[in-house]
Amino acid sequence: MENPTNPLTDSMAQPESEELKPTTTDRLPEAQSLEVADPTPLENKSKSAEESKTSVNARLADMTELELLDSLAILLQGEELPRRQEVEAYKSAFYKKKQARTGESADSTTSSMAEPDLNEERLKDLLQRFRELNQTRIESMQKERESNLAQKEALLQRLRDLLGSNEEFGKISPVFHEIRKSWKETGPVPEANATDITKEYNSLVEQFYDLKQINDEFRAYDFKKNLEAKEELIHQAEVLTENADVIHSFRVLQELHHQWRELGPVARELREEVWARFKAASTAINKKYQEHFEKQKMREQENLAAKTLLCEEMEAIDTSGLNSLAKWDEQTKAVLEIQAKWKTIGYARRSDNEKIYERFRAACDDYFNKKTAFFKGKREELTDNYKKKLAMVEEAESLQESSDWKETSTRLAELQKKWKTIGAVPHRYSDEIWKRFTTACDAFFKRKKAEQGDMRSEERENLKSKKAIIAELETLDSEEASEGIIDRLNALAGRWNSIGFVPFREKDTINKAYRKLIDGLYDKLNIERSNRRLEGYNASLEQLEGGGKGQLYDERDRMTRILDRMRNELQTYTNNLGFLNISSKSGNSLMREMERKKEKLEEDIRLMIEKIKLIDKKVEELNSKE
Repeated sequence: MENPTNPLTDSMAQPESEELKPTTTDRLPEAQSLEVADPTPLENKSKSAEESKTSVNARLADMTELELLDSLAILLQGEELPRRQEVEAYKSAFYKKKQARTGESADSTTSSMAEPDLNEERLKDLLQRFRELNQTRIESMQKERESNLAQKEALLQRLRDLLGSNEEFGKISPVFHEIRKSWKETGPVPEANATDITKEYNSLVEQFYDLKQINDEFRAYDFKKNLEAKEELIHQAEVLTENADVIHSFRVLQELHHQWRELGPVARELREEVWARFKAASTAINKKYQEHFEKQKMREQENLAAKTLLCEEMEAIDTSGLNSLAKWDEQTKAVLEIQAKWKTIGYARRSDNEKIYERFRAACDDYFNKKTAFFKGKREELTDNYKKKLAMVEEAESLQESSDWKETSTRLAELQKKWKTIGAVPHRYSDEIWKRFTTACDAFFKRKKAEQGDMRSEERENLKSKKAIIAELETLDSEEASEGIIDRLNALAGRWNSIGFVPFREKDTINKAYRKLIDGLYDKLNIERSNRRLEGYNASLEQLEGGGKGQLYDERDRMTRILDRMRNELQTYTNNLGFLNISSKSGNSLMREMERKKEKLEEDIRLMIEKIKLIDKKVEELNSKE
C-alpha cells in the first residue's frame, strides 16, 4: 500500500486566489491481501497506523481472546464500519494473547499434538468480513465521488450556460444560487479532478459577480461571511498548534483544509493576509508532525538494536549439554525471561519489525522444538523402564508362594540386582510398582525365614568374630604407625562389614566399641574424612537391617536420587568452567572457586557410590541368610 503524500505542502506553495488549489487527497488506496485499506488519506499512513494501534491497545490490553473476538464481531455489525487501525489493534491484541498462551504450553513437560485454534479461525473470518465490507465501502465511495464529479460537471455546464445567456440578472440570480447550493451539497470528487474542477468553479463564480455587476452590498456580504468562516478555521488551526497529540492535530488540519477549499473568496485586499495566517498555523502543525516521526524513527532504531541483541542471545543457546530435566527447566526459565524482555521493547521500523520478529520466533521455536524432542525421548525411556520393571514385578509376585527356597532366593536376588540397573519410571507409577516388588520379595523371604528357623547360633558366631576383630584393632592401636598399617586397618574394616548379624542385645555394645577404636585409629593415622564418613554410614546401615530389606531398598533409592542430583550439579559446574573467561583477575578467582566446588562434588560423589555399594552388600547378606 502506498503512503499518501503530504497534502498540505503543495497547498501552501502560493497565496490563496479565488481559484483555490485543493489540499486533501481524494485517492482511495487499494485493499491489500492482509492489510485492509483505509479510505482516509494520510501522510506516512503506516506510521499513523502504528500510533493508532498504540492508543487502541491501551483499551484492549485487559480483554481475553474471546472478549476481543466478541467485541470485534459487535463492532462489525454496527451501522458505521470501523477504521482499519482499530481492526488491526484487535488483531494485534489477539495474537499477543495467543503468543503468551502458546509459550506457556511449550514449556509444559507433557505436550500433545496441537489442535486447531477455533478462536484464530473465528478471527480470520471476522477479518475477511471486514475486508469485504471495507472493499464495498471503498468501491461505494469511489462510485460516489465519480457520481459527484458527474454532478459537478453538470453544474459547471449549467453555470457556463447561465453566464453565457442574455437573461436579466433577476432571473439569473436564483438559478445561480440554486447551482451554488447544489455544488456545496455535492460531496468530494476524485483527487485527479478536484483541483481543476474547483478552479473552474471558482472562476465561474467570480465571473458571475464581475460580469453581472452584482451590487457592492451583496458582494461585501458574501465576502464577509466567507471571512468569518475562514477566521474560524484559522482559530481552530492555531488552537491545534498547542495540542500535544500531533497525529490528531494533523488529521483535523486536513479536514480544515477541505473546509477552506469549499469556502468562497474573501475581499481581494484581505486574501494574502488571511491565507498567510492559515498557512503559518498549518506549517507549525506540519513541523511538529515531522518532528514526531523523526523521534519515532530514532526509537524504532533503538528498539531494533535491542531486539537484535535478544535474537543473538537466543541463537547462542547451546542445548547440547542439557541432558537432564532439571537443566532443561533451568534453561527454560532463562528463555522465558528473554521473551518477557522482548515484550517490553516497542516496535521497530515497519519494514524491519516483521523480519526481526520472525528471526526471534525462529530461535525460540528451535529451542522449544529441541526441548520437546528431549522430553519425548525421556518419556519413551521412562515408559520402557516401566514395562521392564512391571515384568519383574509380575515374576516376583508369581514366585512369592514358591517353596523352592534355594532356587527362588537366587532368582529373586537376581531380580533385585537387575532392578537397580534399570532407570526411573514415570512418577505416577514409581511408588506403586516399587511397593508391589518389595511386597512380593518380602513375602517370600518372610516365609523362608519362618520355615528355616532362627539364626541365633549364627549370630553368636558372628559376635565372636567381631570381638576377635576388636582385639586386633586394640593391638593396632598400641602399635606405632607403619607403612602397612592402613592396609591392615582397611582389611579389618572389610572383614567387619562382611560379618552378618549379632544378637540384638549385644549389637549396640559391640558396634560402639568398634566405632570408638576405628575412629581413634583413623584420627591417629590421619585417614581421609570420606573414609570416616563411610564407616559411620556403615554403622547406621546396621541399624536399618532390623527393618528388613524394604528399609534398605528405600535408603538405596534415596541415595541414588542424591547421587543423580550431585552428578547433574557436577555437570553444570563442568559446563560453566568451559564457558568461563579467565582473562581477567575476577575470572581467575571465579574459576578457582568453581574448581574447588567441582572437586568437593567429585569427592562426595565417590563417597555416595561407596555408600550405595555398602547397601547392596547388606541386601546380599540378608538374601544369603534367608
